[in-house]
Amino acid sequence: MNNIIQKPSPNFGSRDGNPIKYICLHIAAGTLLGTDNWFANPKSQVSSNYGVGYNGEIHQYVNDSNMAWANGVVKSPTAQIVKDNLGVNQNKISLSIENEGYSLDKAPDTQINALVGLIRLLATKYNIPMDRQHIIGHYEIDLIDRPNCPSVDKTIIDKIINKLKNMQKLEITKIEVVGEKTNVSWHRFNDDNQDNNSSGVWEFDGALNNDEVLAKAKTMVDSDIEVLLNLTI
Repeated sequence: MNNIIQKPSPNFGSRDGNPIKYICLHIAAGTLLGTDNWFANPKSQVSSNYGVGYNGEIHQYVNDSNMAWANGVVKSPTAQIVKDNLGVNQNKISLSIENEGYSLDKAPDTQINALVGLIRLLATKYNIPMDRQHIIGHYEIDLIDRPNCPSVDKTIIDKIINKLKNMQKLEITKIEVVGEKTNVSWHRFNDDNQDNNSSGVWEFDGALNNDEVLAKAKTMVDSDIEVLLNLTI
């Protein structure tokens, strides 16, 4: 997935030891640049952990270990995970992702693919189930004041969940340096569709190490494809 660009915000607090339980999606109601500037302003008193742009660029505003100031007050919540944790500030138990634009259902594929990749990365890192109970919209925390955050069409989150479940992977199975060339064998597959498999070999200039091969491989595929090293095959 794309490199994550650091855009530190002064607006954050402590999780006070609370584990991260879910991911909450937001809409910026504006541009990614405008979001950068707003979150950088201490007077705004708002932030999120991440932001995703139309072009797939990902910004991080608040470190995962800290809570962002994104979710506001709980009002008529509909998400069960919120109802089960009403005694806790929701920012302390969630990761928040802002999205450029005005309604997430209108987002281009580049943005959705980057968002899916980011969710998968975070969900895997923090053992968050990739289901509709743990990937929620801001409206499910505050139905009164944020009824269309992140989207007028609420099915977009279901579509994102489906993309998470059907996300393709590419495994690098062999790296062979021959002189000033590096041959990389790969296998592309989908966990839920064994018929959608392919394999091949790339030839890169230079004698590359594993990290360099991994970085090169990520430039060869779409941002929503997870690239892994599996040299035991």
